[in-house]
Amino acid sequence: MRTKQIVLLLLSFSFVRCGNFDHLKDQSEFGKFEHGLFIRVWEEQGLNSSNIIERKGELIAIDSDSLYTLVYLPGGDTLCMGIHRKRVNSYNLYYAKPNTSFWTIPVFTLATVSHGFFAILTAPLNLFGTSLTQAYILRESHSQESDLNLDELAPFARFPRGLPPGLSAKDIH
Repeated sequence: MRTKQIVLLLLSFSFVRCGNFDHLKDQSEFGKFEHGLFIRVWEEQGLNSSNIIERKGELIAIDSDSLYTLVYLPGGDTLCMGIHRKRVNSYNLYYAKPNTSFWTIPVFTLATVSHGFFAILTAPLNLFGTSLTQAYILRESHSQESDLNLDELAPFARFPRGLPPGLSAKDIH
């Protein structure tokens, strides 16, 4: 009887299907989003490179000498700031909010209790596997300076070809 239950349980897994994520936009919408991606930039202040300020906001444009970001200020205001390329210490460009499930790490590790004596072997493997998966998900949701140089960031900006003629940074909100 126990064998039949296990077989039925295993067969029920064959009816589970992989599907599309509902939160992803239709493929026809790619490239039509009017805003730039979110960026965190660490800017060197003055001659002392140990004085670094973090700026975060929407990537607006990149031209030959500056990177422009729309920084969100307290109170809901925004300010478009230009950061000279030579003062950019490092940056992270975020594509999407990572879809992490950190709860799976302890839950799946504790689920190995059902393995009995073999839990001694499977619990560390489960812990390692779920931790590695979550770390990979976090890493794939953004890029940094080692992945893309400043010139390669331009396609992710609101204005990929630089600020349009006649438009200044102070006009952008």
